[in-house]
Amino acid sequence: MHTEINNQDILLLTLKDIILNFPLQNEIKVKLVKQLDREARAVSGNESYSNLTKREKNIVEFVKNGYPNKSIAQQLELAESTVKCHIHNICKKWNVTNRTQIANKALKDN
Repeated sequence: MHTEINNQDILLLTLKDIILNFPLQNEIKVKLVKQLDREARAVSGNESYSNLTKREKNIVEFVKNGYPNKSIAQQLELAESTVKCHIHNICKKWNVTNRTQIANKALKDN
């Protein structure tokens, strides 16, 4: 598979390299790199299904179709708190703040 590297990718890699080699606590470095990745995905529009786990993808489909957490939990045989945790993780990965935005993004990307 051929992957094209553009100027934005080079800038992102350079910034990550600077952060990782800067004299900071590792915990801070990890947070900075994760935030940089989130911001880059938001700018490039690449926060798609590819960065979700299989379970998160399943939950997105339920959210997209209007199911509440309790119904999703019953369908997938999970605790409702587990569903909430997955939705929280999806929000972070997609740089959105709520389930409505998850549904809108899922509908737009399909």
